[in-house]
Amino acid sequence: NAGTAPAEFALNDANFTQQAHLQADIIALALKCNLTSAASIGWGNHQGEFSVPELNYKGIYHQSIHGGQGGSTYIHYQEMRGHLSSLTGYLINKLKTEGILDNTLVVELSDMGNGDGHGGSDCPSMIAGGGSSTNTGNVNAGGSSYNNLHALHTAAVALGADQSNLYQGYANDVIPGVIS
Repeated sequence: NAGTAPAEFALNDANFTQQAHLQADIIALALKCNLTSAASIGWGNHQGEFSVPELNYKGIYHQSIHGGQGGSTYIHYQEMRGHLSSLTGYLINKLKTEGILDNTLVVELSDMGNGDGHGGSDCPSMIAGGGSSTNTGNVNAGGSSYNNLHALHTAAVALGADQSNLYQGYANDVIPGVIS
């Protein structure tokens, strides 16, 4: 039973969330149908020059990052990061609805922790899914001594991918509290 195709729309900031949801829908279906075993989504563009019209903050993501360490615009950063994580949450819910979340590991990374210093420390990240290989619930693990490479390594260990001779070995330490 084929669904109805969505109406065409322009690919611009006005439809940012709709585009993200459609990308997540496509990924969930492609994984469920075994058309692929890996997928990647980049919310926005490489410079963070996008806005999300339904948010209170009307500026671009890049500018919100510069308040990411508690400055006067920190509330903008919180709202924007929260929305981007909600898009990952949408994907997680789609995978759960399709019955494949336990066989899928979702990793959300950000390239910017301290935006005022353009640093990569204290970047927000999330690991979800993975069935019994990962701990469930809210886990505040790691801290500032771990970075995106540690998150990728932790995901690789959870999947057993670190045992492959093709594994690049991005980091040596697993973030404590994530893997069951």
